[in-house]
Amino acid sequence: MSSPNLKSFTFNELKNATINFWLDSFLGEGGFGCVYKGWIDEHMFTASKPGSGMVGGPQRLSWSMRMNVAIGAATGLCFLHNAKLQVIYRDFKASNILLMR
Repeated sequence: MSSPNLKSFTFNELKNATINFWLDSFLGEGGFGCVYKGWIDEHMFTASKPGSGMVGGPQRLSWSMRMNVAIGAATGLCFLHNAKLQVIYRDFKASNILLMR
């Protein structure tokens, strides 16, 4: 897909953004691979998937925690839609929400 508003990253750019896929940049695993925190610039970061992997087992969450996660996810999606440089997130679903401790 080509658009003047979309940025495509090379493998080397992802490697640099994640500090060579540094262990401290590792966030977890998704259906298409490992997920790393990647710095776009000194002010903004995003998740990056360079490899392949399997999703880990589910954890039980209280209803209060589930509501907090849902509100946080909706807030993040709203931010992406209203940002100066809008982000198209085409795979928004519960299994793609990575929870961190």
